[in-house]
Amino acid sequence: MGWIARWDRGQARAEAAVATVVLVAMVFFAALQVVLFNLSTRGSVVWATEALQNLDWIDTFLQRGTLCLAFLGASMATSADRHIAIDALPRLFSKRVAKWVRAFVALIAAVVCVFLARVFFSASTIAAAQRPFDYEILLSSGAIHVCDATVVQLQEALASAPAIFCGARSVLAAIGMPAETWAGAALYLVPAMLVVMAARFLLRCVATLTVGRQAADGQDTGP
Repeated sequence: MGWIARWDRGQARAEAAVATVVLVAMVFFAALQVVLFNLSTRGSVVWATEALQNLDWIDTFLQRGTLCLAFLGASMATSADRHIAIDALPRLFSKRVAKWVRAFVALIAAVVCVFLARVFFSASTIAAAQRPFDYEILLSSGAIHVCDATVVQLQEALASAPAIFCGARSVLAAIGMPAETWAGAALYLVPAMLVVMAARFLLRCVATLTVGRQAADGQDTGP
């Protein structure tokens, strides 16, 4: 079952890379926000106030970034066997029974992660469906999302549609993950990481049973 270990290591490296990028970005934007805020307190630095107003999304980014780092860290801790675990119970049994106990615990952990992923997915769907006024265009028939507006409607409303987000929004909607804003789309990271952790626990259950069986077969065929 060496492919399980290779997949786990590759996934952990990818998560570490994403966590590093998010952390560096958070530090940079937080420092930039502090500098601009300090400059904006001086009445003569007008451009700092304008820049701070244009970067009002930094607070939301820092909130979602903290959430992202928390669940990436939890997933990496699961990969490195540094998650919270109770090891006293397997020590009460023989090696053969302890193997089955560890496999059963890993299976239960996978099931719990799946149920938590379903709960968080439902909550994320509700939260991601909230549409702020900045993402709306008012028409005679009512308000619509800027990504759903035509070019003519955008011109009449003197608005523009964020092309990158509109593309990502269409992809998420196609797979049953509707989102009205970037902040809402980021919430889906929570159930996604729980699914990854569930897969890790499930593969660990399989690997535990397989390694034990291979060891027993090796003893049976020995001299």
